[in-house]
Amino acid sequence: MHSEDNELMSLARKAFPYTMTEDQTRILNVIFATHRRRICSLIEAANGAGKTTCIAVAAATLATIGERPTIACSTHSQTSRVIEELRRLQQKYKAVVLGSRDALCSSDGLKSAKAICALPKLRFRCPYFPPAADFHPWTMNISEMVSVAAEKEICAYETCWNSASQSDIVIVPQAYLLSEYSWKKASRIIDSSMLMIDECHNVLTRSFEVFDVGIEFISEAGKEVSKLLRSRKKWTKKKLISTVGSVAAIYDAVTAEAEVAADCSKHALGYRLSREYIALKALFEGNYTTLIVGNNSARGLRDGASDSFGERLSYFDSIVMMSATPGAVKLYTSLLRERPLYVERIPSPYRDGQLRVYIVTDFTTKFTERKPSDGARLASLVDMALRGRSDARLGIFFPSYAYMHETANCFTEIGYTLMPSNRVELTSVVTLSDSGGHVVMLAVQGGRAGEGYEYPGGLDIVLVVGLALPVPYPTGLEAMLASSLAFEVSSVYAYHISQAVQKAVQAVGRVIRGPRDKGIGVLMDRRFLNRTVLDSMPAWFRDCLKGSGSFGSLAQLIMER
Repeated sequence: MHSEDNELMSLARKAFPYTMTEDQTRILNVIFATHRRRICSLIEAANGAGKTTCIAVAAATLATIGERPTIACSTHSQTSRVIEELRRLQQKYKAVVLGSRDALCSSDGLKSAKAICALPKLRFRCPYFPPAADFHPWTMNISEMVSVAAEKEICAYETCWNSASQSDIVIVPQAYLLSEYSWKKASRIIDSSMLMIDECHNVLTRSFEVFDVGIEFISEAGKEVSKLLRSRKKWTKKKLISTVGSVAAIYDAVTAEAEVAADCSKHALGYRLSREYIALKALFEGNYTTLIVGNNSARGLRDGASDSFGERLSYFDSIVMMSATPGAVKLYTSLLRERPLYVERIPSPYRDGQLRVYIVTDFTTKFTERKPSDGARLASLVDMALRGRSDARLGIFFPSYAYMHETANCFTEIGYTLMPSNRVELTSVVTLSDSGGHVVMLAVQGGRAGEGYEYPGGLDIVLVVGLALPVPYPTGLEAMLASSLAFEVSSVYAYHISQAVQKAVQAVGRVIRGPRDKGIGVLMDRRFLNRTVLDSMPAWFRDCLKGSGSFGSLAQLIMER
């Protein structure tokens, strides 16, 4: 190990808030070597390896020697976890979290409309002012920052931005790396020495899927836009803007309605209009090529990763990216503009059959091959298997809400009932039980239950129904998946496959939430056996694959203890 890395590891060991494991030592070694060599690294490590703790400790260690590292997180909960780990360190650091005007709005919606400053012409309406120059509330998560700012009647958004230039560590949303406006502002104050991206697979998602916004607009101008959007399933940005006409007139009309709402103290209405304004700006100014319109939302997609995103990554001397399910390496090399990328795969932490994963070979959710009886067949098989195992908690993750609710109805037809405590979560998590006390949780791959939901008591078995490819996917992808051969896939194909695999792996991960847990995962789609799909799985997850078999063999797997 290089002497500089030795010195940093010594500092990290002293700061580490827990007993450092072998895997965590390995992760920190990669981070410090990446910093010294000024390269890019991708670290693949299973859930529970302590990646977030390592990021926090590495950032603090680098701050100790005078660096100002930047940490990019995809959600507020991830940001809060980084802040929590920084607080555990004996030495205190000046860490600040940046965010959007909406997330860092001090208003509670009573004194004024939340995020009214999102409308440039109405920013003077906000009663919260910038803080004093010497006020710096360090190492707070977003909700804490908003609470403190509201109490002092100052703007939380301006407080965080004013503090950023004097901080030791800056924590930003991953969206800042993708948004032209946010990046232009952030790049003036963040240091170029080191960027660490937690849950980096989300960056890939956002580099291809630019946004997903609701289009149930309430302003008169917004209603007209919504009506126009729903007249077609697919738009190009150029076609949308040319059809709409004057975008500025739409912005002015929404702003005018928000101003009337403010005059009448209708703050809830004002907040909805400010969010509508933000959504309209995404539709008219977002960096996308194709707009896919659903019943209540619109998704802006790119044909490939954004060139501007690669430019922003090139700003940093060193980059470390981490995830349990990072996806195809070629996608990262493309984003990095062919800069050298070191890949470190941490071995599976699961021992002695702690996690066993199987692939069902005679089932698929490919749309053209689905059968009306699939839901009833699945419900019947699960019911039969559970009768041989009274203590099992089972979760089933589907490719869509429609498929989930269709199968839920099949369960009710054979005697299962919807648990009353979960009626409020019907659209996201459906929990059923039978007269024997067996419990089955139904959810959607990639949704809240698939990545962040902790089911009370945990899950023993997870069935992943189908390879949930993002829609729409490119022509020719299904033909490739029908083959058992490995293909040299394009970056667009690789993105779609990586997304589907990530959802499946995250769902299976629900059975292992602690070091002593054991569980079974079943991937119910023969397309998981495709060589390219298998190669997209994390190495630690592939180590847990124990075999494949027919749909009928599923019952026996579930009954195994």
